Amino acid sequence: MVGRSDGDPAAFLSYAHADDEHDGGLITRFRQRLEGELRAQTGLRELQIFQDRADIGWGQAWKDRIDSSLDAVTFFVPIVTPAFLASAQCRRELAWFVDRERRLGRNDLILPVYWIDVPALDVPGRAAGDALLAALAARQYADWRELRFENLTDPVCRRTMADLAIRIRDALESGSPVIGPGFAGTAGGGVLADAVAGRPTRVHVVDALYRGDFTSVIEAVHAAQPGDRILVRPALYEGPIVLDKPVEVVGDGPAEEITIVAGEGSVVVFSASNGSVRGLTLRATGRPREQAVVDVGAGRLVLDGCDISGSGIGVAVHGGADPRVRGCRIHHTSGSGVVVSENGAGVFEDNEITGNT
Repeated sequence: MVGRSDGDPAAFLSYAHADDEHDGGLITRFRQRLEGELRAQTGLRELQIFQDRADIGWGQAWKDRIDSSLDAVTFFVPIVTPAFLASAQCRRELAWFVDRERRLGRNDLILPVYWIDVPALDVPGRAAGDALLAALAARQYADWRELRFENLTDPVCRRTMADLAIRIRDALESGSPVIGPGFAGTAGGGVLADAVAGRPTRVHVVDALYRGDFTSVIEAVHAAQPGDRILVRPALYEGPIVLDKPVEVVGDGPAEEITIVAGEGSVVVFSASNGSVRGLTLRATGRPREQAVVDVGAGRLVLDGCDISGSGIGVAVHGGADPRVRGCRIHHTSGSGVVVSENGAGVFEDNEITGNT
């Protein structure tokens, strides 16, 4: 991580102290577990998420510390609640980080954690009258509105925490945007300003219960333009998914609850220059053949946190493709777990590859 020492804060947690007291210190425990998970994901044992536990604002020394090294990526993690938005100090901290993003030419350093419903963020257009609220609404968030009622050691909470840490890790390492759903109150209905690329990133939501933009992943991919992001909510969906343009397909929930199935051939066929598939369960249910559940025939696919199984090879890389396959479970296929051929390359790390024929 360029420009960062183990002692540098990777993120600053901003929250209303009354919310932490109301939840019996749950926000503090959330910060501790996220910090621990981020250290595990990066290998940097002293990486910090700073939390001001006293009922005072940040000292000028903390602001100076960040401002003096603008090349070091530091995230702002606001715990979004009605009390947060009513707090003058929390709003000052948010405003300071909005300005920091502007100076860095970034738009991905503010990562809201949605803790308690805020009507102004859930109704399209409601955030437009408040410049600071609109700036918050333009970001994507990690949804903990239901998970805050669960034990943080619950497997679903642990997995969601790991996903959040992985997203921060990837953005720290490469500057790639942090992925998550967008507030409904965002002006433009899910269009996020991309200050680096100079164009909007459009988010398409796939929901089998008709609460998104599409009910089919295939339809969403077909409608997406290069650079778009497709969020897939928990359900069973039909494949195959043919990615011949640079888009992101991301699970919006636990991977084990978001399944894409193909009865014939591959579940994912990738032939674009770049793209990503994250947090999905991919199943091929046809007769055993030489095809792959995930077929990577070109470019650089980021395949992250997916569960891959079924008929054929698990992941096939060929045609000079150079994917990044991380944290996947590739298991119980009728062929090999992974096959790399025809000048294929790639980085495979932290995957579980087991039980393949």
